[in-house]
Amino acid sequence: MTKMSLGLKPNKKDVKKSLTFFDFCAGIGGGRLGLELNGLKCLGFSEIDRAAIKTYKEFFSTKDELENGQTLCSQHNFLKKNLKQTQTGKKMFIRMLESAKSANEKALIDFLEEVLEVYEKHNINGHIVWKK
Repeated sequence: MTKMSLGLKPNKKDVKKSLTFFDFCAGIGGGRLGLELNGLKCLGFSEIDRAAIKTYKEFFSTKDELENGQTLCSQHNFLKKNLKQTQTGKKMFIRMLESAKSANEKALIDFLEEVLEVYEKHNINGHIVWKK
């Protein structure tokens, strides 16, 4: 749950405890706050603005979460392939897949495997091993 004290309490009665999300283009966490207040669990976040990341970490406990300082937009990353800046994305997708498997999140597992198949198909960061 968040570190913020806005006097709001999560509404978990309508949402299964097992629902999770990843906070892409997180900003300072406004979207995350709404999702958490409705019972969802954040697995991690991605933001490129350093000031926003600092504020985000002040608002939320991110110690055990995945974090990526770059946008996880595949098209953007593929354009940067020759600059070797796709490594973080592939490693993060592998870590997210491991977390999804341990939580038995079938839909998320399918999605992440599909993303990793694209990395494999185009031989992007082939030196980073994904054990299928």
